[in-house]
Amino acid sequence: MLAPSGIEFASRTADADVDIGSAPPPIGLPVIGARSSLADVLRLLGHLPIDKTAVMGHTFTNRRVHRGQSLLLSGQPFEHLYLVLSGSFRSTLNEVDGTQQIVAFPMRGDLIGLDASQPGRYPVTVTALEESNVAMIPHRELVELALACPALEDAFLKAVSAELLRNYQAMRAMGALGAEARLARFLHDLGQRMARFGFSPRAFRLTMTRADIASYLGLSIETVSRAFTSLAARGLIEVNRRNVRIADAMRLARAEEFEPHSLQLAIHEHAQAARPPRPAPIAGQRPVPKLKLIN
Repeated sequence: MLAPSGIEFASRTADADVDIGSAPPPIGLPVIGARSSLADVLRLLGHLPIDKTAVMGHTFTNRRVHRGQSLLLSGQPFEHLYLVLSGSFRSTLNEVDGTQQIVAFPMRGDLIGLDASQPGRYPVTVTALEESNVAMIPHRELVELALACPALEDAFLKAVSAELLRNYQAMRAMGALGAEARLARFLHDLGQRMARFGFSPRAFRLTMTRADIASYLGLSIETVSRAFTSLAARGLIEVNRRNVRIADAMRLARAEEFEPHSLQLAIHEHAQAARPPRPAPIAGQRPVPKLKLIN
């Protein structure tokens, strides 16, 4: 049945109530089905639905995206917003000169496609980093849905604000922070995003490669590897392949305290500590003079 606004409310009448009292809390793994309701979308965006109106029963098609598969391609016409239900993605901006830059890592609860509204085409290519699921939200329905459900408009505005803030922080990091501080900020932010849905902010597995992280942070792969080594040498993190454990979250959050030269210093100290002790000199043996470097 079509409501006066023109939105189909999934075979419910305009004055029907939707039972949301037994709905699962916003924390925990989502139940992936064929469709997601508007109430499900609001929960993932951090809003507990309180309106028991028919619009809460409006549903969106879910889509599974396999690892390595593209959710959307740069230049495609803007048709949907995508809410990440599970998994993670990388958003890649293709420059005119052929270079590529990773600009975001959308995760559960993030909206994909917000940057396509004004140009009318998606500016980035979005690829799944693991088995993922999204809810497809047709952009032509958004205005009518927002009028019928003011909480949706508020949720979208907060999602846009959070994305802008994350972009500002990333721009500041690339312009003012060194390699070690950039990685520290990235790992701390990743942990905070994990904590939003009840996962551990201190122990997680990186779904992106070090090449992906390097592209996002504007660094080389070698520099990112050295930065991981430096943070581990400082006792801030523990790294085992892609598994990361944050050992000192307080210090990791203070990325501004890392000086640009501290990366090489920490690696040098870590290497010195790992060397075996020199044998004691033999009695009567003359010590070998140290060589001095002349600039």
